[in-house]
Amino acid sequence: MFRQIKSAIIWAYIYKFRKSLAKVLIVLFFIGVMLFLYEDVVEYLKITNRLDLLPFVIAMKWILIFGAIVYGVYLFLWTKEAPKESKESQKSSPPPKKPTKKEISRLAEEIIKKKSLR
Repeated sequence: MFRQIKSAIIWAYIYKFRKSLAKVLIVLFFIGVMLFLYEDVVEYLKITNRLDLLPFVIAMKWILIFGAIVYGVYLFLWTKEAPKESKESQKSSPPPKKPTKKEISRLAEEIIKKKSLR
């Protein structure tokens, strides 16, 4: 029983925060790809004995990682869903027109005629 409750809570949170979770996973995937490429570049520099370029490669790696983290924080904190309808737009729309007494009496007569024909 405890397992079912725990599973339900976990899936509820995953569903509730699915957009944020997807953004975080994309940023983590991007960082993983960058680290994989960094290892390949370092291996290439070691093979070609061009270790003088290694500080530049390390600096680029950290710039890209921090950029990805900052981008992830930006996505997570400052992007909000568009509101469905604001109160101002509801206020700006004209109120529905109230029918006059003549229109009400005409509609009532039409309804009475339809009922009498049946």
